[in-house]
Amino acid sequence: VLREVATAADGWLLVRMCGWAFALRVLKHVVPLPTLARLAMPTAGAQARHAPAREKVVTLARWSARAVRWSGTGPCLERALVTQRYLASAGYAPVLVIGVAPGEAAAGVSSGHAWVTLD
Repeated sequence: VLREVATAADGWLLVRMCGWAFALRVLKHVVPLPTLARLAMPTAGAQARHAPAREKVVTLARWSARAVRWSGTGPCLERALVTQRYLASAGYAPVLVIGVAPGEAAAGVSSGHAWVTLD
């Protein structure tokens, strides 16, 4: 952990990511997914002054999602939304991808996965 959090800016980035991951962990149960995805995106013009490398963003986003995992469900949605938010604010063009297993929505449950693609 300390290797990736080498500066105060890295530490502050991780704290902000954990805050978003926690908020998303709660909000995903009450906010529709399209609204949640829009909410998680940075506001227009919110470009990072000193943009971290994309590998650092991905690593810290993974850690932030693990930090707020308190149930048996995976943190892939939180991780993907946090990754998308901070890659976008660093000037990259991430794409959020959501996959849901067919037929399970009718049963009232859903099984899926969320991830971000880049380039």
